[in-house]
Amino acid sequence: MLDISAILKTDLQTNTIPVTYLMHLQQANGETFYFANKGMDFDNNIYEDRDLSIKNLKESVNIKDRTWSINAASITMSNVPVNTKRFTNLLDWQGGNDILNCTVKIYIHTTNCNSLGDCLLIYTGRVTDCKTNQDRVVIKTEDSFDEYIKHRHVPFAKLSDSFDVPEEYRNTPIPAVFGSVKKSPLVL
Repeated sequence: MLDISAILKTDLQTNTIPVTYLMHLQQANGETFYFANKGMDFDNNIYEDRDLSIKNLKESVNIKDRTWSINAASITMSNVPVNTKRFTNLLDWQGGNDILNCTVKIYIHTTNCNSLGDCLLIYTGRVTDCKTNQDRVVIKTEDSFDEYIKHRHVPFAKLSDSFDVPEEYRNTPIPAVFGSVKKSPLVL
């Protein structure tokens, strides 16, 4: 379940509240850049108006085949100079801090949000591709979840082979249940 602040919850219940997307782009060296679809000074950071557009923010799960596809997003931004600098000039491309694998966080901000804690974090991912020209930058990202599970082996545990476990269940994998499942079956 999403942890939505009281301010954001109240704002989202109205019919005509303007929503701003905030994007944090953090390089490997720790330097973070702040962008939005509307320029603003918010939470001690200046968010540049780069005509931010976020598309294809999706994740899909096929329950029948038990497969899932990674949450991916396509972010389009202006590369037109802002304060004499293009987006492509902001990043330290030559210093080994390429945009690939940079961390991207996207938040929903409404007019009554006073801090980043009031905003809703809707996406965390890493940059997998970037295409630029003189006018536009298109950044492709994927969810960071695959990095978390990459080296994990499922199932995580097995039942013991002790005499107190029925013979048919000894050394069998313990099923994992994610989320809230009513009447989830037990092992024994």
